[in-house]
Amino acid sequence: MGETRRRFDPEFRASAVHIVRERGQSAQAARDLGINAGTPANWVQMDRQAREQEAGSVGNRPSPSVRNWLGSGLGGPGHHQPSV
Repeated sequence: MGETRRRFDPEFRASAVHIVRERGQSAQAARDLGINAGTPANWVQMDRQAREQEAGSVGNRPSPSVRNWLGSGLGGPGHHQPSV
């Protein structure tokens, strides 16, 4: 039987992105957080896309995946990085 996909709240994802940006080591951050090795890198990429979309395309609608990041409070002006 397949594994159940885990869900992470926006605060957890934001913390992971913050850790990767500070340390520059996605795989180590994943080990520290107990998640799949590629997951933090994916989240950093999504955060980057959200920031670019918000900054550069005010009139265009972002893709659904990027919209999720924007809706969760990640990316954009005034973005607050949580303490880790």
